[in-house]
Amino acid sequence: MGPVIALLGFAVLVAAALLVFWPESGALARLTRGLRSTDRVLLEDTLKHLYTCEAVGRACVAETVAEHLGVSDGRAEALLERLEESELVRVDADGTRLTDAGRESALHLVRAHRLWERYLADRTGVPPGEWHVKAERMEHALG
Repeated sequence: MGPVIALLGFAVLVAAALLVFWPESGALARLTRGLRSTDRVLLEDTLKHLYTCEAVGRACVAETVAEHLGVSDGRAEALLERLEESELVRVDADGTRLTDAGRESALHLVRAHRLWERYLADRTGVPPGEWHVKAERMEHALG
């Protein structure tokens, strides 16, 4: 009976470890995603998205922001309102546009992202397929 109990205990430990450490849906992965979704990060990602929309000449509205960030339409509208209160964007009938200050902030974020990608490419052993994702997390660390 002893070996059966030991095997059963081991199976329970493996199952618990999988629930915590599974790459995409484990508790640790969900916690990490939640921490990245802080207000500041979402606001900065919204600025970057608006900058990209402007660069390609596409109108940007709350729905496109929501889709890009993976948040609800209401959350995207709240983010745009906060950026408008901070005078970083203007919202009108044609969509949302960056102000000069908003464009400068967005450009700072884009540059930080590119610098992190360059650093990862030149100075680390991180595989090329992971540069963008890691730079996406690290760009928010710069003040």
